Amino acid sequence: DIGFSKDLADPESKRASVFVKKYFHSLCLFSELFNLLNFKNTASYLWLNDKNANQYAVPNYLTFRKLNFRIIAKLKSR
Repeated sequence: DIGFSKDLADPESKRASVFVKKYFHSLCLFSELFNLLNFKNTASYLWLNDKNANQYAVPNYLTFRKLNFRIIAKLKSR
């Protein structure tokens, strides 16, 4: 797993835009990539029984590769 974040309304930043400073207390962007190497990770097994008393293991896998974006904004009140 790997993730990155950027605070666009950092009060100490000299590069924040006028629009962001005017309307937002904070504005953060996040991106996360889960299962970076796309492994088929088996978390556990579900055991099933049939009527002949045979048992079968069905694997429960963790998430496949997933890209996630988030935006968190705190607006200024007028």
